[in-house]
Amino acid sequence: MKYIRTRREFLTTVVVTGAAACASGAVHAQTARTPITRKGRIKQSLFRTVFGQDTPGLTTLDEQCREAARLGAHGFELIAPPDWPTLKKYGLVPTMAPMSFTAIPDGIVHKEQHDALEKALRAEVDVCVAGGCEKIITFAGQRKGMSYDEGLDNCEVFLKRVKGYLEDKSITCVSRIPTASIPTTCWAGRISCATTHPGDFNSASASTHHA
Repeated sequence: MKYIRTRREFLTTVVVTGAAACASGAVHAQTARTPITRKGRIKQSLFRTVFGQDTPGLTTLDEQCREAARLGAHGFELIAPPDWPTLKKYGLVPTMAPMSFTAIPDGIVHKEQHDALEKALRAEVDVCVAGGCEKIITFAGQRKGMSYDEGLDNCEVFLKRVKGYLEDKSITCVSRIPTASIPTTCWAGRISCATTHPGDFNSASASTHHA
């Protein structure tokens, strides 16, 4: 009978301990979901990839927006316009639009495509203005045998064509330049000298925005 009593006591202890652990976990989970209050001086934006792949409870954009809002983030970068309502549902903003007016293999280095690219870029700018997005990312594209100097010249020509429209709409063009296309230091210097208002063009994508 002593063995049975001890066994029963052991099982009772396990059940009680398990229940206590579950309760503790529930309290911890509830605490983890508490919104974080930020000072607001730095407005941090995120990429969806920061949540990892197949993270339980953080796989959909809706779930990620909810968590980003809880963490006090300002918004997301490179989210397509059709998904902007999901961001705004949680008080977030699209901080930089993806490049939809052209593809990376083409880009703005190809002068023969500038007419079509300008038309497409203007349309994307209008979408950004309507959706409250202040930046658009763009890529120089693949040179495909073109010299660095020619590629840089073509990029400069295109950006000069569109800078007036960007200025009028208060949209910043954020340019990401792979070293295989154009040396980054040359790009930044040329764009700064070539544009009347260098602030309308950025040569690197920044995810932190100072208020």
